[in-house]
Amino acid sequence: MKNIDIIDDGTLSFLKIKRNPEREWFQCKQIKQRDLEDKTFYVLDYKDVIKTKYGTDRVVVLVGKTSDALEKDCGKFFSNSTDIKYVLKEIRKLNKFPRQVTLRKHERGGYYFE
Repeated sequence: MKNIDIIDDGTLSFLKIKRNPEREWFQCKQIKQRDLEDKTFYVLDYKDVIKTKYGTDRVVVLVGKTSDALEKDCGKFFSNSTDIKYVLKEIRKLNKFPRQVTLRKHERGGYYFE
């Protein structure tokens, strides 16, 4: 068997450094909550305690049209809604993802799942 020396070509890909797992917030298109208002979809997963330019302690929610949608075919949105964060934590406690929900807007503002 030949010993082939692999020459560093100076690219980042040569080093094979993986993405920072602390910043992996789903690899899909970002959507706005208002675009999901009054629509039914599946919540597939979420990550909490996310810091964004709008503040800390946000959640990023992975949503899909079907319960078995691939991440690349899904969308994600960020939220600071205490109602949404509460429901997501309760679903996680019960280990019941994915869940079909409808996103609604309170009369006083803010979003919640129904």
